[in-house]
Amino acid sequence: MGPAFGPPAETATGWVPLADVSETDDAYLVEVDLPGVKSKDINIEVVGNELRITGDVRQTKRKGLLRRKQRRVGEFEFRITLPHEVDDDRIEANLAEGALTVRVPKQETKSRPVEVTEGHRRHDSGALAEGRRLMLFIASEICGRSLSSSGTIMW
Repeated sequence: MGPAFGPPAETATGWVPLADVSETDDAYLVEVDLPGVKSKDINIEVVGNELRITGDVRQTKRKGLLRRKQRRVGEFEFRITLPHEVDDDRIEANLAEGALTVRVPKQETKSRPVEVTEGHRRHDSGALAEGRRLMLFIASEICGRSLSSSGTIMW
């Protein structure tokens, strides 16, 4: 992915599972390797355009002496900031064959017509007049002159 997706986030505790992120015209697809994880042990949250997948891989009970341990266990966390706002009401997730697939739809761009009126040009005369009065006051203070009733500096 490009820099728009940002680097994988570090996690304070646990480990980060391997993942692929792809983009279609209408959604982002996030595929995360989670072998041995049950769906009840996975949490998915979206805040703004950040997707956060957390969970726990539990140690299996074994009989006998464990000679080698390479599988990851414990808490995991995967985070990604997606480049566009997402529609968090339509997110879908499926866990199959040790891979979690999350489909995150992009938020639809909404447009609305803007009414165009005819007439005089609109000015914010109050703010402009206030700014003009302030500038004249500052100028009069610097020059040591007073302001007339029309707001001009009297020389």
